[in-house]
Amino acid sequence: MKKLNLNKSIIIALATSFSLTAFADNVTPPPQNAVNLLTGDTRLACEALLCLSSGTRPSECRPSIQKYFSISHRKFKDTLKARKNFLNLCPTAHDTNANMPNLVNTIVEGAGRCDASYLNRHNIAYRSVQKYQCSNSGRERLCGYVTVKERYINPTVPNYCKIYKDHQYTYNTGVKYVNGRFVNE
Repeated sequence: MKKLNLNKSIIIALATSFSLTAFADNVTPPPQNAVNLLTGDTRLACEALLCLSSGTRPSECRPSIQKYFSISHRKFKDTLKARKNFLNLCPTAHDTNANMPNLVNTIVEGAGRCDASYLNRHNIAYRSVQKYQCSNSGRERLCGYVTVKERYINPTVPNYCKIYKDHQYTYNTGVKYVNGRFVNE
């Protein structure tokens, strides 16, 4: 019985190798210059354009997103300019027929600043509220309304987030306001 199984294994292995060899003879290999067309920062920039266009980011996006968000300068406007220059390393970033320069600008303005976590920390506003308070002053207890400033998360998303969410090439990048906080859609 063992010999029969061994013979089956050998036959299957040979048949597979012959069929793969025959298949390989019929397949034309890609041109030499087409292999690894994009490398280095150019490749990372193109990957970043794809990955930052979506709210869901698989693990394959990690290197390009890390590169993008590692670009930082003292002044925030310089950071945005450098990030834009990085994304512009991708050859398709300049394709005006596909409206890619607009996508680059949208990503630079919105990516990383329009998710729920960021908005809950930074989209803060204050409002004046009347509160009833009591305090003890010696033997007397004084009560009354006092105006205090109350901090809250502004439910209105910034305009650049609306543009980022509504861009024709972005997907699943929106947030919604639920019970006083933003959550990712």
